[in-house]
Amino acid sequence: MNKRILIIGGKKAVLRKAKTLGLEVIYIQKSRSFSAEHLEYVDFCIVSDFNNTEKLIDIAKTIYSIIPFDYVISLSEFGLIPASVINDYFNLEGNSNFTVTLLKNKLMLREHLNNRNISKVAASKGISLSDIENFISENNYPIIVKPIDGEGSFGIFKINKSDNLLEKWHQIKRTGLNEFIIEEYLEGLEVSVECFTFNGRHEIIAVTEKLGYKNFVETGHVVPARLGKESLESVHRLIDTFLNSIDLKVGPSHTEIKFTPTGPKIIESHNRRGGGNINELVELAYGIDMEELALTYPILDKGYPQLNKKVIQGSMIRFVIPKPGIVEEIRGVDDIKEDGNLAIIHLNINVGDRVRELNWAQDRAGYMIVTGHDSNLAIDNCQRLYNKLLIKTSQGGVK
Repeated sequence: MNKRILIIGGKKAVLRKAKTLGLEVIYIQKSRSFSAEHLEYVDFCIVSDFNNTEKLIDIAKTIYSIIPFDYVISLSEFGLIPASVINDYFNLEGNSNFTVTLLKNKLMLREHLNNRNISKVAASKGISLSDIENFISENNYPIIVKPIDGEGSFGIFKINKSDNLLEKWHQIKRTGLNEFIIEEYLEGLEVSVECFTFNGRHEIIAVTEKLGYKNFVETGHVVPARLGKESLESVHRLIDTFLNSIDLKVGPSHTEIKFTPTGPKIIESHNRRGGGNINELVELAYGIDMEELALTYPILDKGYPQLNKKVIQGSMIRFVIPKPGIVEEIRGVDDIKEDGNLAIIHLNINVGDRVRELNWAQDRAGYMIVTGHDSNLAIDNCQRLYNKLLIKTSQGGVK
């Protein structure tokens, strides 16, 4: 292939995949996230704070003068804007800083959509309790208060008419939110749309169904979503209109949608593959690796790849969410591993570790990914295996 790619941030697995694909890899990573293990999968490595734009451009210019790169990419949330800054500076193929910033800033994105009459949702910026009160008086309950630039489902608050508003305000302040977006709450089934854009042409690869929430943190996903033809067609129309409106040029996107009584509405979107192991679910269900596409498509001399859209099987992830406390006992893992429907089980806790209250995605204690002939069977198989897992904690909780 003899192509050279600059990767901003990201984990070892992405670097390993890039090397397996035959790419020459230049890697920029922050010191706190860098590990010597990364060096095995890169040709050149720079340890630096890539969020310092001026410093990043100087580094990129030096690199480019010695070893010119063909493309810049990040599959990490925090590397998306830095990658777009470099792409703009060198006029490389990729998404503009304007597009990526628009997706990153939830308030800007909502204003963009509302101004174009796309998926209109009442929304406003807030910095005080009076801003919330004014929004409620104009739009009524329930509402959502969340960070303008958040990730991992952190700092999201639903406020109902029955809630003590002052108490909710104190909870919001304790999270450190000095400014936030206030939106009307959307009722309905939630899905995410996993799409890949090829030179401005948007192709939906999969629709992911969300199965359960706790404190607005997702507890499970299934691919493909169990939607009828009419619902799928409405999703395709909305996604095409939306991605055209933000001028997305290339690469993966992950767009969260709710099916409300007035039609599908966009919650938020990102120019990356979905988190929560969605890439693994899509690969199991369709045989398509969106990370591989993201790493190779923009720099290969080829036209649009022919993607297999036929469902191979259903796939589901169930996140492990024990009761808070000190882990006293873990049982059932060996039995689960013997099941032929299990794809992956991963626990990031051991006996003696503390399980925290679930407040954002990083508080989850692990996951299992399970397959089935279709989505319904994947769900059944996953629930059956999940029931075999026992995690006992000091506060008397047993998962």
